[in-house]
This record gives sequence, structure tokens and C-alpha cells, in this order.
Amino acid sequence: MVEAPKWPGPIGELMVAAGSLPSGPVKMSLLEEAIRIADSLRDTDAGYRIRRAYIDVAQDCMRCDVYIVTFSWCLAVAQERPDRYPVADLLNHYHGVLGWVGNFPHIARTDFEALFDDALAKYRAHGFSLRILYLKRRSVAIDFGDRAMAAAADGEFRKHPRPDGINPVEWEAGWQIYHDRFVGDEGVAVRTADAFFALPGRTGLRDALVANLSLLPLLHVGRTADAAARFDLGQRPLKLGSGFGWDHPDRLEYLARTGDSNRAFRHFEAQLPVALAQTDALTRYRFLRPVAALLARMEAEGVREVSLNAPESLPWYDPDGVYPLAVVGDWARREATDIAALFDRRNGSDYYTDWLRITERTFLNGSPRGAIGNP
Repeated sequence: MVEAPKWPGPIGELMVAAGSLPSGPVKMSLLEEAIRIADSLRDTDAGYRIRRAYIDVAQDCMRCDVYIVTFSWCLAVAQERPDRYPVADLLNHYHGVLGWVGNFPHIARTDFEALFDDALAKYRAHGFSLRILYLKRRSVAIDFGDRAMAAAADGEFRKHPRPDGINPVEWEAGWQIYHDRFVGDEGVAVRTADAFFALPGRTGLRDALVANLSLLPLLHVGRTADAAARFDLGQRPLKLGSGFGWDHPDRLEYLARTGDSNRAFRHFEAQLPVALAQTDALTRYRFLRPVAALLARMEAEGVREVSLNAPESLPWYDPDGVYPLAVVGDWARREATDIAALFDRRNGSDYYTDWLRITERTFLNGSPRGAIGNP
């Protein structure tokens, strides 16, 4: 048995403490301090090993900014010393970088293409399946609002079978529903979810992602009873520091579209602190788009004041917890509009602005079967 290498100085205590904790802000802080010490000692080996653990925690917490920076550091070291730090050991993280870079409006399409070409070359050189790269390319096409890119990536994705033990089937089903909805195939999205739930062993929270993503397509095709059942199946907690799931706003939007504005507003309240803690603009847009539309409809319905447990970081925070709805609604719409403008400027389109406008129009019309996907 090979003895594990020892950590220098006080790093060992930090790593033991971090190892006893679940992923979250405290664990991240301990690993950050361990990295700081390793870098101060110019101990590349310790810095590399700590960062490998840090990448996993960043992924769990959906801290895509930390994930991208940490992976880039590790890849640079591995490329300098591939004899000691094999590049192949990092490649299962490269697709995560590809999936997240589009979430930042300052990262241009050309930057993504350069990263994708580099990842493609490395996957081929090391004999990795290209399926996950094209799956992520297909999902990033949605971030860029590019259906031609999505269609081309989908064609390449289907050329590569799913390797055993790679890409859990529930994640592939979720990504497939995102794609189906993006290209406007709501019926296909429903069939994707139905096929998933027809598989053996589909139970509980593990499948919440697919359940939530199928809610709006089910409403669109008129299967309201099935949507209600999937809503119950999709219940899972949101916890500050654990990352914000993009399927959670679908639950809020489902409630709003079925006329349950009160429960939709409470979902907004529950999701608000976690969504605002995310560091990428696209996650905040995904949250704020249906929220802005919900609050506009509530105001149109005559609601003037709301009770809300809001984070203190918000500029309109009041310790009394009672707010004019117009103040909260104006904030949500302004934030969503500003973020939409950033991504539209990058992408050279009106995609995100149009999506917000379409959502608001549909909510105000009160139709659960209106346009639900991307514009």
C-alpha cells in the first residue's frame, strides 16, 4: 500500500476539517485558506492537490467562476508537467468549463470556440468519448441563442454512444428537454420526459430535475394532471451555498401559469437568497425572468403590498418585511432587462429581451398553454 503524501505545515489540519464537511461555503473557505498557504510556500504539488478537491466543491456549489479559474490553473500546471500531473486526469472537468463559460456575458463566442477546439483536441488525443463535449456545446448554443449551432451540435452528439458510467441518464434527459424546448418541440420534450420515467428505478428526488423541466411542456400539451404529479415529484430543497438549480424557476412559473400566484410568490421568496448568491449573470436571469412576469401580473391583479423575507443585501430591503409590490416588481424587471441587454449585446440578437417580453405577455394574458419556451 502506497502511503498518501503528507500535507506541509498547517495545511493538514485544514484538509482534515474540510474533509469532514459537506460541500458549502465553509468547506470552500477552508480549502481557499489551504490554497493560500500552499501558494505562499510555493508548493505546486500541494496547491495542485488542494485545487483538485476545490474543483469538486465549486461544482457542487455551482460556483462556476471558481470552477473555471481553478481548472485553468490545474490545466496550465498539467501541461507544463504532464509526467507528474497527467492532463487526462483533468479532462472530466473540461466539459464543465465549456458548459459554464457562456453564463458570463463578457466571454465572447470566439472565446468559447477556442476552448471547445482545445477540449476536442485533448479528448481525441486521450481517447475520451466526444459525446459529453457535443452535449455541452448543444446546451451552450442555448446560452448564445443560436439554433443552428444547437442543431449541428445535436447531430454530432448523436454520433457518439453514451459510455457506461458517464453522463447519468437523468442529466442527459434534462439536457435533452432543454434542447427540445429551445428548438420549439414541446411535444418532443414531453416524450423525452415520459421515456425517462418509463425506465426502471425512476424514484424520488434523484429525478426531480427531469420532473421539473417537464412541467411547462406538459401544461402546453394539456396534460395538467400529469404536470401536477410531476410537480410533487420535483420537490427538493434549496439551501444557501449549495448552488441554484435552473429547474427551480420552472416550478415558480408552473404555479404562476396555473393561477396560483400566492404559492408562486412564496417560491420566489424561497429561491431569492440562493439565486442572488450565484456569481454568474445567466443564472440570475433564469430566475428573474419568470419572477418579473409574476410580479407584473400580481400588480395587474390589484396587489399593492407584499410581505417578504428579503436578503439584507437588496437596495430596497426593509427590516419590517413589508414592501410595495411596485418596488419589488420594478427591481426584478430592471435587473432582468439589464442582464438581457448584456447577453443580447454579446450575442448580437434580441433573444433574451424577447424571451422576457414574451413571458410577461403570456403571464398577463393568463394562458397556461401559451408560448413557454425560448423565443
